[in-house]
Amino acid sequence: MWGLIFLFFNFMNIMGSIYPFLMKMDVKLNLLRLKGAIQFTIFNKFKIEFKFRIKNGYIYIYHKRKERKEKLTSKNINVVFIKNVINQFYYRQQLLNLNISSNFGYNLDSCVTATTCGFIDVFTKGILCKIKNNKKSAHIFTKVEPKYNEDICNLRVSYEIRMSVFDIIYSLVYSVVNTWRDYGKRNNKFKQKQKN
Repeated sequence: MWGLIFLFFNFMNIMGSIYPFLMKMDVKLNLLRLKGAIQFTIFNKFKIEFKFRIKNGYIYIYHKRKERKEKLTSKNINVVFIKNVINQFYYRQQLLNLNISSNFGYNLDSCVTATTCGFIDVFTKGILCKIKNNKKSAHIFTKVEPKYNEDICNLRVSYEIRMSVFDIIYSLVYSVVNTWRDYGKRNNKFKQKQKN
C-alpha cells in the first residue's frame, strides 16, 4: 500500500516537472470602498472569479450569486489557513510575471495627489526589489498613475506563477495540518482560561 502511495507521488512530481501548473491571479481592489474582485486562471482555460467587500470587520464573498460572510480576525480558522497557504506557495512557486498598477487622486489638492503617488511608487518599488532578490528570473513591472480630477484609490495586482503538482499537494496538506494544530492549541488555551 505504502509503495503505491510512494509511486503515485513520484509520478505526480515527475509529471509536474514536465508540465507544471501555470496559474494566474488578477486582483482588483478599490481601497476607498473596500471592495474588489479576484480571478484565478489555470492553464489559460479554467477561470474562477469572485467578488468581495469588507465591511464592519467582516468580508463578504460573492461567487455565482452566492454570498458568504467571514469574520476578519486572526483567530478565524479560514484566515489562518489562507495565511499558511500563501506562505507555503511563496517559497515553492516559480514566479514568472508580477504587475502592480495603481491609481490615486484627490480632487481638492493636486499637490497631495502628486506627493502620494510618488510615495506609493517608491514604497512599491522597495517591496518589489525584495521580491526580485528572492525570485531573480521573474519579470516585474509597476506603474502609478495620478488622477487629478477625481477622488480615487485603486490597486491592481496581476500575478503569474508556475508550480509543480507535488508542491501544490504538499503546500495544501502542510497548511491543513498546521492550521488544525494551531487552531487546536488556541482552543485548548481558551478552554483552560474559561475553567480558571
